[in-house]
Amino acid sequence: RTPSSDRTYSNGGNFRGSSAEFSIDAFNDQNGVKLIDNAQKKMISSNSCWQNAYQHLFAGCSEILSVDDKRSRLAWHLSDCFQRDSGRSPFPHCDPKASIASCLRTLDDLAHKVYLEFYLETNTICYQLQAYAFKHETERLVTELKSSAQYVEDKLDNIEEKSELLLQDSKRIHGSLDLIGSHTQKVAENARNLEGHIDSVLIHSQNVYEQTTKIALSQSQLQEGQEDMKRSLDDG
Repeated sequence: RTPSSDRTYSNGGNFRGSSAEFSIDAFNDQNGVKLIDNAQKKMISSNSCWQNAYQHLFAGCSEILSVDDKRSRLAWHLSDCFQRDSGRSPFPHCDPKASIASCLRTLDDLAHKVYLEFYLETNTICYQLQAYAFKHETERLVTELKSSAQYVEDKLDNIEEKSELLLQDSKRIHGSLDLIGSHTQKVAENARNLEGHIDSVLIHSQNVYEQTTKIALSQSQLQEGQEDMKRSLDDG
């Protein structure tokens, strides 16, 4: 039995040039998972044929899926390993410079079926490997997005907290400005009152000065009169 002889394919005659479309359903492809597990076991076996073939497959799936000739030659290599491992006749040499189609024409029906099975197996394995890579990359991106979202959320919380503190400081400053304005108004009012009081004091001082001057003049005149009277008495 070939590795995938229990599968049926409706387009078995049109496998060449198949496009490497990725589907999220590949995550649940149990057959792909089984094939990968089997390939990994063969990679660590003592059979160098399987090792070389599957190492090339795992290392270059993206290129293998996009270049039909490489996929075809890898399937040829895997088929040859299977033939040798199962005690059958190995595949004939396929010159790298020759087209794979010319090499396939040298196979009998059974060998061609083996080749077809491995050709389809390379597709299945590579699709599953791409699914794994896509899944891991998606998980990595989701984790990074989650971390970024958490970072932004923390920053927003910090900004909100600082905004609240700034608002409280602004209210305190506004209250202080209101208090300063009230004190300024009181100082201005007291200054106006003091100015009026000073004016009153000045007027009063002027009146006192004038009255003092008049009194001094009267006293001077009275003193002169007393002196005149004294002289008159002395003369008489």
